[in-house]
Amino acid sequence: MIHDGFLIGRGSADNKAAVIAGLYTVLCLRELCGDLRYKTGVYFGCSEETGMDDIRYFLSHEKPPAFSLVADSGFPVCYGESGCLDIRLISDAALPKQIRFLEAGIAHNIVPAKAVIALETVEAPPSAPDIASLRREGALWIEAGGKTGHTAFPQGSRNAIGVLAEYLLKNGLLAEESRSLFRFLGDLAGDFRGKPLKISEDDGFPAPLYCIPTALRIEEGRLGIDLNLRYPAGAPVEDPRIIEEAVLLDTLKNAAQEQGFRFSVLKSSPPRLHRRRDDSVVQELCRNYLESVDNPVGAEPFVLSGGCYAGKLPNALGYGPGIGLKRPDTFLPPGHGGAHGPDECVHIGSILALISTYVQAIVAIDGMDLNK
Repeated sequence: MIHDGFLIGRGSADNKAAVIAGLYTVLCLRELCGDLRYKTGVYFGCSEETGMDDIRYFLSHEKPPAFSLVADSGFPVCYGESGCLDIRLISDAALPKQIRFLEAGIAHNIVPAKAVIALETVEAPPSAPDIASLRREGALWIEAGGKTGHTAFPQGSRNAIGVLAEYLLKNGLLAEESRSLFRFLGDLAGDFRGKPLKISEDDGFPAPLYCIPTALRIEEGRLGIDLNLRYPAGAPVEDPRIIEEAVLLDTLKNAAQEQGFRFSVLKSSPPRLHRRRDDSVVQELCRNYLESVDNPVGAEPFVLSGGCYAGKLPNALGYGPGIGLKRPDTFLPPGHGGAHGPDECVHIGSILALISTYVQAIVAIDGMDLNK
């Protein structure tokens, strides 16, 4: 859908705009810029949200480029990534037979917008905002709605897991033996700083550190919770406030055990520095961005809270595509239009400006020695 100069639809900005910009960048370089020192091409990854196995396959079969720009981080330049952990908690105590079904979450890096539970109960559920219920197959099915978002940028989202837990507890719909579990669950989903697991700023851990419940399930009769953490161990990587991953894991494990949960690590992606902040290529890309756009969104190189393909490629930097020329303020309320939402959108003029920025950047760094 196109409205008021914006292309609207899930994935339009993150990251299909970069696909279009990449294609036209290569076309412009071929038709307008003559012979370049380095051969230039464009590659598209298709599993960035689900583990980036495609780039591992690529690197096992092909020689990596001498240098790569990854259009999935923002401007001016992303020169490193924060740490990322996927954690699973399984309750020591079994869930009561009252709970017949429990589910939430669609991906490890998305704040859940829906959480569903089926209860054996005769209680009549009171109405509440963002709650729908029906009786089916001898059980009361309750669906809680939230507002989705990216776990690396959870501000403005509302975790449906927390909405569900709060509703169940407030209205006394849970058996006594499961209330403490759901109280912990509600606290965890309501505070993305990880305070219930003792890893917040109040516990001495430097911000920003995000801890988001992203999935619920019944695991062999017990409560299973998946967590996605983004932590500033070296974020920025050169900052002296370094957290050793082992310290973070020990704290999480001990806190989980105190709350009555077994703890396991599903995936760990340690913080990574692609190049130093004062690297000549980093500085040249930063200069190019600031000089090529009218309304730059930032002036300093940064470390990304999330992850992108730059963390999997040798000699790579994140560069764009969030160019920040125009926001959908004329037709969407504040907090709407961002990544991972149904009304995600991108200004078409931003895509055109992005192409120009990429062409100028590649021409500028083509004359540099990328092996230094």
